[in-house]
Amino acid sequence: MFNYLDMKVESSSWVAHCIVDENLPCLQGHFPSKPILPAIAQLDMLIGFVSCVKQVECVIEKAPVLKFMQPILPQDRVQLTLNVTNHEVQFTIDVDGKVCTRGKFSFGSLV
Repeated sequence: MFNYLDMKVESSSWVAHCIVDENLPCLQGHFPSKPILPAIAQLDMLIGFVSCVKQVECVIEKAPVLKFMQPILPQDRVQLTLNVTNHEVQFTIDVDGKVCTRGKFSFGSLV
């Protein structure tokens, strides 16, 4: 669903960028007059990045911390910044240097 423009993976520090395509189906139903990227799509963006790097499908086991602070809009260029240790990920999703979403999740398995 998301197209990663670039990825930089160094040890436990991972960074990627992508643009929120204005034609994503999830944008059509989430506030049609002023679409924003839904939380579940943001998690999918993160899962896709981890899965791409690990070359296997990532499945989230738990997400004890998720903070959605600013909306992510169509055509926004987002930066995903992850700190990955074992099966735990701390992350931020930024737009124009402003944190929109931050949190922590763990994946129980890589399928």
